[in-house]
Amino acid sequence: MFLPLKFFIRLNEKEPAPIYNGKTLMRPTLLFLSLLVAGAAGAAGPDLGKQADQDYGLRDDSAKARECLALYQQIVSEQPSNVEAMWKGSRIAHWIGEHAESRSEKLTVFHQGMDLAQRAVSIDSSCVDGYFWLAGNSGSYGKARGILESLKLLHPIRRELETVLRLNDRFQGGAGYLILGVVDYNVPFFAGGNKKRARQELLKALAIDPTNGFNNYYMAEFEDVVGHRAEARKRLEAVERAGPSDGVDPADIRMIQKKGEALKKSLGG
Repeated sequence: MFLPLKFFIRLNEKEPAPIYNGKTLMRPTLLFLSLLVAGAAGAAGPDLGKQADQDYGLRDDSAKARECLALYQQIVSEQPSNVEAMWKGSRIAHWIGEHAESRSEKLTVFHQGMDLAQRAVSIDSSCVDGYFWLAGNSGSYGKARGILESLKLLHPIRRELETVLRLNDRFQGGAGYLILGVVDYNVPFFAGGNKKRARQELLKALAIDPTNGFNNYYMAEFEDVVGHRAEARKRLEAVERAGPSDGVDPADIRMIQKKGEALKKSLGG
C-alpha cells in the first residue's frame, strides 16, 4: 500500500533532479544494491519471482526488503518485458525508500521505483499497479528532493492517479481517491491544494472500504489538520481495529498502526 507523504519540505536542496515522464532520467548510483544482485544471480531463474514475493512478505527486515528489490531487478534484466516484476519492484522500492534513514538512499530507491513503474506502464498501458507506484515513488522522490521538485511533479502525479481511477477506482480499497485527497490537504491552496476537495476524495475512499487502515488513518490526519480532533480520534480507533484487506498485508497494518499511535499521542489521546 502506498504511504502518502506531506509536500511541505526543504527548499535548500541542490542536487539535480531527473526529467520526468518520457525523457531521460539521471540515474543515481545503485552501488548499495549491486552486491545483492550479484548474490541473487546464482538462483534458478524460475524461482526468482517466488523468492522475491516471499521476501516482500518479510520486508519488515530491511535485508529482506533489499534482497526483494534486487531479485525483481534481476528478473527485469533477464526478462525486459516482465511487467509484473517491474511494478512489484517499484512497490518494494517505495517501501525501502520510506524506511531509509539517509536522503541519498531515499533518492536512489525512489528514483529506481519511478523508473521501474514507468517501464511497466510503457509496456502495458492498462497496468493499474504501475501507474499507482509511479505516482507513489514520484511523490516521495519529490519530498526527498525538496518543495520545488514536489510542486513540479504534482501534475504528473495527479495524472497517474486519475489514470488509476479510470482503470479501477476500487483499486486497493479506493487508494487512488485516498492519495489524491492526501495531496489536496497537504498542498497549499496557491499551488492547487483544496481541503474541501480533499474531504470529498477521502470520503470516496472510505465509502469503498470503510475498514481500511490507510483510509481511516489519513482521514484522521485530515481531521487533525482542519482542527477536528474528536473526529480524528474516532478514526484512529478504526485504525487500531484494522486488519489486512485489498492490497494491505500484515506488514502494512503494522506500519499504519504505528503511525496511528504516534498521531494519537500528538492528539493527547
